[in-house]
Amino acid sequence: MEYIKHAMIATWKMSLDGMHQAYEDLFVKDDRKAALLTAITDVENNPDYHYVGYGGFPNACGIVETDASYMDGNTMQFGAVAGLRDIASPIAVAMELSGKTKDCFLCGEGAKQYAVEHGFESKEMLSNYACQQYKQHRKSIMEHDTVCMIAKDSVGLSCGVSTSGLPFKHPGRVGDSPVIGSGFYCDSLVGSAAATGNGEDVMRGCLSFSVVSFIKAGMDVQKACETALFEHLDRLKTAGYKAGDISLIAMDRYGRCGVATDMKQFPFVMMDDKHPDASVYVCRNENGTMHIQKADEQWLSSWQGD
Repeated sequence: MEYIKHAMIATWKMSLDGMHQAYEDLFVKDDRKAALLTAITDVENNPDYHYVGYGGFPNACGIVETDASYMDGNTMQFGAVAGLRDIASPIAVAMELSGKTKDCFLCGEGAKQYAVEHGFESKEMLSNYACQQYKQHRKSIMEHDTVCMIAKDSVGLSCGVSTSGLPFKHPGRVGDSPVIGSGFYCDSLVGSAAATGNGEDVMRGCLSFSVVSFIKAGMDVQKACETALFEHLDRLKTAGYKAGDISLIAMDRYGRCGVATDMKQFPFVMMDDKHPDASVYVCRNENGTMHIQKADEQWLSSWQGD
């Protein structure tokens, strides 16, 4: 079986620039944690993306609340923040918390207090554009584009997630992104997975853990993504509930990647030893069958989803 030393996969086209910046961290320094920090921070700092970090749409009271998580697949340590306000890089705080054996998941004022006490940059996270949209369209914007990334270096896997959550959500609302097993999971002996979509729907099935469990049971990573997603959707349908958009990315311990979605098309970014130049790919769901292709220039110029 082919073994891939370095690999990285991320949700949505917005991850592309950050993945390019993470090249040296991953391929030269062989540091998956640094690669994730570089790539996710780039998305968090970009005001053009309205579902992550600075520029993210605020809650119903006009305040940006962010969630983030990080997990090291070697040590099984994780860190997470929820409802974090006025801190520039939520993923950096989550990474810091992953070094703790207790108090590794903090929310609200406690999360902010920890971040300030440990020297993380404070920042007004509401951009002018997001503020304007809040005033004009508080009830009409419901998209959700969480940035999820998985990276592999020569010694293991790690996963990171960051989001500002649903636009104009109820204050204090937390989705799946900082919830271990739902929005993310990572085990270097098996694989890693992460989810983007409606957090409440994802949490009803602990989807990221399900993907890793299917890989552990012997499924290839692509089949594991599809099985976890569609079994979950079928179960919700049986319960009389129709889920919103859900997409999954995953990587097994060999560096092989998988993707599944219930959307018509879901873009993601990927790079590895054979293809070190990060590129956008599109996963298309055609009647339950996944078709994955590299995005061409026409698609790249026309995509307006994130």
